[in-house]
Amino acid sequence: MSHHTRKRLNSLTDLLIEAYPDGMTTTEASSYLDVTRQTVHKDIQRLQEDNVPVYEPEPRRYAINPRDYIRPLQLTLPQAWMLYLPLRRMVRAQMHNHTVVNGLLQRLTVAFDPIIGEQLAPKQMGDRSLEADKFIQLVNAWRDHNLAAVAYKPLNKPSSRYLIAPYWFEPSVWSDSLYVIAGLYDRRGSPQTVTLKLDRIESVTLRPQTFDPPSPQAVLESLVHSWGIWGGDEPTTVRLRFHNCQRQRLLETRWHPTEKISDEPGGSVLWEAVIMEPQEMVPWIRGWGPDVEVLEPQSLREQIAMDADRAAGLYDGCDEDDSYF
Repeated sequence: MSHHTRKRLNSLTDLLIEAYPDGMTTTEASSYLDVTRQTVHKDIQRLQEDNVPVYEPEPRRYAINPRDYIRPLQLTLPQAWMLYLPLRRMVRAQMHNHTVVNGLLQRLTVAFDPIIGEQLAPKQMGDRSLEADKFIQLVNAWRDHNLAAVAYKPLNKPSSRYLIAPYWFEPSVWSDSLYVIAGLYDRRGSPQTVTLKLDRIESVTLRPQTFDPPSPQAVLESLVHSWGIWGGDEPTTVRLRFHNCQRQRLLETRWHPTEKISDEPGGSVLWEAVIMEPQEMVPWIRGWGPDVEVLEPQSLREQIAMDADRAAGLYDGCDEDDSYF
């Protein structure tokens, strides 16, 4: 899709938002855009394929409810570059195969400098309409405060059905995974807050019952002590000792809002933070190899030690003269 076409689609979107709630015909839109009615009709189909919520308030009149759609941002060039970086990561991770993400990228490329924008435009897109539909339904449930019945398949466990109230959507800090933070309803009364990975939700059915959502601030405050996205009963102090060769790398990144870093007399570096669920840190700790030692909690120290022993066992009997070829 050319830069000119994307720009025209954006102009049409603005017209349809302004035409709400009565809508406008393709003839009226064509006169504003100085194109043919056939072009407007094809452009409306393109918008709908990109999940732009175009609807017909009356036959052959089209509109977009502004409540269902957010107008594009006006960005400075440095702002565009800062937004480009996480979006480019989505493209490289093939997340643009999700139709919602694809539509977002197509929309945002016009807001960028053409040289930047072309690097975001997906070349191919797989069929992920089912995944997009599930996400759209959850967003609608969040907007309208409707409960949703979901089929969810935890890792290495059979699928189960849950009744949830979608409170918020959050990304994982350490991966490309996306989550819905929700209230889980059961027969015990008050909902329990849970985090469900979006990729593991197999189906979504909206229910007419509504819920009273917590404030976004309350939801986000509940994540302050999480390492990524996991919750827990009680935060725990995690203390790690790093080899001094990792000091610069440690200081280059703010790993957690509660972290404290200090130098020890022997040259090693002490890192500590208050974490809701230390188990979530295990892959990150493993990534530092022998340059880190877990000091506490004891349960985490024992798990990392066992993992190290199991990894070493994979190489038992290896000889320097052994060859794979």
